Amino acid sequence: MAAQGGIYDVVGEKLLLQRITMGDEAAFKSIFDNYKARTFTFVVNFIHSKADAEEIVQDTFWAYGKTGIA
Repeated sequence: MAAQGGIYDVVGEKLLLQRITMGDEAAFKSIFDNYKARTFTFVVNFIHSKADAEEIVQDTFWAYGKTGIA
């Protein structure tokens, strides 16, 4: 969950997600920077392979960014 009162509050995240769909790379970078470590930790704990987790996280964010960034 997002930290309250900061750039990653719920309203702020919704705005960033909307901006991503309009092709805003800075908004994508903000979301990526906020969630990459948590996503990596989740995947590593699930599959028990750091190398595979890195690839999965990269592929996941790449696919997500591709849908919103032309």
